[in-house]
Amino acid sequence: MHMLTYALVLILAYILGSIPFGLLIVKIFTGKDIRAVASGRTGGTNAMRAAGPIAGFATAIMDTLKGAGAVWLASALVPGTIWLKVFAPMMAILGHNYSIF
Repeated sequence: MHMLTYALVLILAYILGSIPFGLLIVKIFTGKDIRAVASGRTGGTNAMRAAGPIAGFATAIMDTLKGAGAVWLASALVPGTIWLKVFAPMMAILGHNYSIF
């Protein structure tokens, strides 16, 4: 049962990391598709190019909180497992770099 819970936490961390906040924020602010602007990436710098500094800052903050959210998720669902608190943000980073969306 524990292994299933560990796998669930890691999968949820990956999905959390996959959320393209830059795409969502720029779409809300301007209606543009950030993937068609400059580098085509969904990070804070390109969000700033596409929608201004507030959108870039919001994107950077939300992208940073993905890793923190993954650690919180691991702590909340499986307290006391240090290794899960290490691998959960790694999965969020993998999700950020190789998004399923």
